[in-house]
Amino acid sequence: MHLRGTRSSTSSALSGSTGEGERAFTVETALSRVSVWTPEGELLVEVGRPGAGPGDFVWADDLFPDD
Repeated sequence: MHLRGTRSSTSSALSGSTGEGERAFTVETALSRVSVWTPEGELLVEVGRPGAGPGDFVWADDLFPDD
């Protein structure tokens, strides 16, 4: 998988090819949320929320892809 990334103090982003095509992944630190987008800007899915339970992120600030 080839990935390109950016990072700021409030979010991180990766884009690259997956088995299902090109996708962009963003982490919104303040919202503790990860979003997946198509190259056309269509939101596919959002996961996470602030907290310490299932599906929660305590402090989401980066992405680490796993082939």
